[in-house]
Amino acid sequence: MRQAAKILNMKFKRGTYLFLIIIIFLACILTNMYVLNETRVIRRYDEADRISESITFSKMISNKEYRQTFSYLLKLDRNGHPKLVPFLGGISLAFLTQHNLQDIDLMILFTNAVFIFILLFSVYKISFLICNNKIIGLFSVFFLLCSPMVFGHSRILMLDLPLAAMVSLCFLTLLKTRNFKSFVFSIFTGIVMVFAQLTKEASVIFIFPLLLYYFFKSIYIPGSRRQKIINFTSVVFIFFTFISLIYFRQENQTSLNVYLVNFFSTDTQYSIFHYLKCFPVFYLGLLFSIAVVPITIYSLWKIKKENKFLIFWFLIPLLIFTLSSNKDNRYMLPLLPAFFLLVTLNIFKLPSRIKKTYITILVFCSLAQYIILNYLPDLMSYPLNRNGLLCMKNDEQNKDFCIAYNTRMFLFKERDFYVREKIISFLNQRQNHARVWAYYRKAIVAMFFLSLIQACIVVCVTGSA
Repeated sequence: MRQAAKILNMKFKRGTYLFLIIIIFLACILTNMYVLNETRVIRRYDEADRISESITFSKMISNKEYRQTFSYLLKLDRNGHPKLVPFLGGISLAFLTQHNLQDIDLMILFTNAVFIFILLFSVYKISFLICNNKIIGLFSVFFLLCSPMVFGHSRILMLDLPLAAMVSLCFLTLLKTRNFKSFVFSIFTGIVMVFAQLTKEASVIFIFPLLLYYFFKSIYIPGSRRQKIINFTSVVFIFFTFISLIYFRQENQTSLNVYLVNFFSTDTQYSIFHYLKCFPVFYLGLLFSIAVVPITIYSLWKIKKENKFLIFWFLIPLLIFTLSSNKDNRYMLPLLPAFFLLVTLNIFKLPSRIKKTYITILVFCSLAQYIILNYLPDLMSYPLNRNGLLCMKNDEQNKDFCIAYNTRMFLFKERDFYVREKIISFLNQRQNHARVWAYYRKAIVAMFFLSLIQACIVVCVTGSA
């Protein structure tokens, strides 16, 4: 009887955690809908290419030109990028067009929702496989979606958030192989690796170092060494067989060479410490970065006892991209799941009272900066508002224009792009305090309701931890 009650309690907790993850997922989607509805966007640079490719796919699919669609999918773009993400965007846009809902923002929301769900599910399940604790996965998922880089990229059509999702899914299937004992999950791992490589060409840098580490670690575990070697070989064979059909095509050689030249180029405007400098601001947010300092120091002090799988997931690609001259703020996004899993895992090693207090502080900081960057007015001086750049409103003409073009990773809000002289003259004018206070009232209400969500999460989860 007691054991049956214990099983029922475990099932109830599992259902509660899944319900909370679904709530977090829906909150992210609703926030994106709000921000995109409030913002007219000009999509530029790489994102414009992804949208253009999605529109091309949409037209081909709508016209039932499936052979041309497949040929276009196999062709890399001029910078060596594969086209799986634009292909999914094209499917979304074709579906929306069929129902008279054709809209670029909706297409982006539909496409990114798929990858956000994969990302959340993978991180949640990885936490259970690594530390047999789904509560750690729940908080890791929460912190992950409150990251400025993650929620910023969830409302644009770029390849880095989808890559983070596919890398996480790949590592989930890799762990499911149980040290390469499972042939079925080894096949799944090879297939997911192919899809990750079709998401972005840089996936091999994130996946292969950890794949090799996990294989050599598995070899030294006693039992069925021959089967492990066969399964590992199957993974590598599936990956290279399918990838060679795309990357070794004659028409893709020029694009691939362009990417390799850019990656190994010695010409760069960034310092070797670029990612270490931008990580606290762009990836974690200032509030969370300050709050997470003690547990980071604690983790570095006990780094030899840390989970090696998560450590290698985070450190090896960071080192490779640090040494590469081809740097951009967004390139390290696939490392965030490992970082938040490490942080949460170390927090749950603390004494119960300290753990609950620290988790509460981190949840509050995450929610606070999430509200600040998504719901507070555009007059803030923080370099990452909800659109990733400092924008201000011209009340006389009721138009928005870009003032500080200081990042390239979020939305670009430019209804009117004024010349520098007009920008500087407007900066010297007095701000509209009534409008600012109206935004702050809305933010206070949002803070109240999100604080209730925070309280529910802390009570439901840490209370049973």
